Amino acid sequence: MAMFGSYFGLCPLIDHRSLLGISEVSENGKILVTLGKNMSMQYNLADQKQTLSWTTKEKFTSPVLFDFETNKYVAVFNQMYMRCWDSKDSSLDKVKKLKFKKNIFTVIMSKRNGFVIFQNGFTIKLNEALLNHKTLEPEGILNENEYIVDVLSCTLNANVYIGLVVGNSDSSETSRLLWAVFDSREDGDTYSQLSLKRDGCELAGIAFHLSNEQVEILTFWSDGKLFVKPLEDKTDNLGEIYSVIESISGNHPVSIVSLDKDYIAMYGDNSNQEGALLIIYNMQFKVTQCRQPFKLLTIGAKLWSIQENLILPVGQNLAVVPFYLEKEQLSALVGSHRMNPNNTKDVLIVHNLKEVTWSKLNDVTDSTINNDVKRLLKTI
Repeated sequence: MAMFGSYFGLCPLIDHRSLLGISEVSENGKILVTLGKNMSMQYNLADQKQTLSWTTKEKFTSPVLFDFETNKYVAVFNQMYMRCWDSKDSSLDKVKKLKFKKNIFTVIMSKRNGFVIFQNGFTIKLNEALLNHKTLEPEGILNENEYIVDVLSCTLNANVYIGLVVGNSDSSETSRLLWAVFDSREDGDTYSQLSLKRDGCELAGIAFHLSNEQVEILTFWSDGKLFVKPLEDKTDNLGEIYSVIESISGNHPVSIVSLDKDYIAMYGDNSNQEGALLIIYNMQFKVTQCRQPFKLLTIGAKLWSIQENLILPVGQNLAVVPFYLEKEQLSALVGSHRMNPNNTKDVLIVHNLKEVTWSKLNDVTDSTINNDVKRLLKTI
């Protein structure tokens, strides 16, 4: 089953729209928070203390990341150049600039694999971009009037899947997803396309999800329907309707992150129109496992999952919500519909039954079930 721990505020926010991102550091329990265009800090989640901080006269245009290959920090400045530094560098304005010929949208880290994504859609591994920044000629993959809305990423085995959620300046709707696979030997040069449109509905949330050794694309829509499609299916459709999620409204943007093969987390507008709601949804049994309401709704807020913590803006604070996942037992999913064993008034019959796992269900014969039912009827 899944459950939330007690959440706490890590640091104040001036405006959640200026929050550029959260990322992981090599040391367990430490994260990087890029609060805005001129400030980034490192925190220890265990004691909620700030351990490092940097300010800059120039503007961060990406979150600060920790490059696990070089053990240095890296970020994009003014969309045109990057800097790499270590913890001893107190003044970022004195660190050497690495200038590029095209504007950079952001840098991302997926399971310790860094990538640079340019505004024209060109994507390259971080180490190659830094090494060849003077000669690199990024060739765009976007059409005219298109722009990047968001970037998705996940890692399966040695492959990194990167998706570009693309919008069009001629339309208010998100138009399509472009995605490619990058392995340890070469860059992804073949992009697949998925149209992100449904008649009468608007896209509210989108995410990659790892399930049974394959990558799936999840799309959540304004009518509450969740669609699931394996990326291996190259057909240009949204896949199948997986479920309808009623607890979170799709009228505003919803942030989705994959926690493991059986669970996703969703953060958005509470469907009862009272503030916001964070939930963990069980993909195996299609039920909401646990929920954490918030009084204030932060429209369009992002959600990050780092080291068994969900991190999200709530009002004027950055909140950290610990979560716990366990192997699922069917009985745990009944939730509030279960009888309370401590309330003897609700207990009519107590009978010990043999425990049967789902994997062994086929071994139970019809005769065995019939005999158990007959014994139970005799006790009534």
